[in-house]
Amino acid sequence: MVLTGVNDEETLRIGLERGLRFFGGTHAASLAAAGRMLACPAATRCTLPACRDRAAHLAPNFREGCAEPARLDAALSLSAPLPP
Repeated sequence: MVLTGVNDEETLRIGLERGLRFFGGTHAASLAAAGRMLACPAATRCTLPACRDRAAHLAPNFREGCAEPARLDAALSLSAPLPP
């Protein structure tokens, strides 16, 4: 099951508290982009919005400028403790 419309931290927290682990929405996409950038050796040549937007498109012309395009489709696992 995927919780869509995760556009803020509160919605993400609610989903995590209910055992969900797959999310869609602007906040989820930004978190995924941040995770990709942490692991990307070319991150200094990119911005968070550019990484997020490039990953949202499948057409190669929208992904131009990414030095590590394979990372845009790679599975990403983020883990962190839930806030109190």
